[in-house]
Amino acid sequence: MKKYLLLLILLAAGAERTEAQILNFNKYMLQNDSLKWLGLVGLNFILIDQEVQVFNMGANFNVVRKFRQHSILAISKFSFASSNNELLLSDGYLHARMIFNRKKKIGEEIFYQIQYNAIRGLQERNLAGGGLRFWLFDNDNYAMILGIGAMM
Repeated sequence: MKKYLLLLILLAAGAERTEAQILNFNKYMLQNDSLKWLGLVGLNFILIDQEVQVFNMGANFNVVRKFRQHSILAISKFSFASSNNELLLSDGYLHARMIFNRKKKIGEEIFYQIQYNAIRGLQERNLAGGGLRFWLFDNDNYAMILGIGAMM
């Protein structure tokens, strides 16, 4: 425990800039041991060809794979839309995360994310990182988790 506290203090003291991104996975998916796999896949497609041509398509998926002590999570969303061959929307992301020791009060996690958004000029952004997750409070209705880590 002292080793984790020292690491937490060193990371906090050495941070010049702090940014955060919240990614919420349902607590039930992570802690219910009767579920080993959980997933959702969605696809959409629209084509209207009248005076104005509209084309829209998209896909998303959420997948959780739980092992005895660890979990792997992946979410993604991709969207494309055009009207009269003019681009209106083209964006997407894929986020994958591995949570180690998911049942313990202190656990480690690593993640990777790739994202693009043609309308905003974001051709490709890659993020990778990891950190520690501290379960401060947990009951049937509420949970409080403190996470600290680094990403590049």
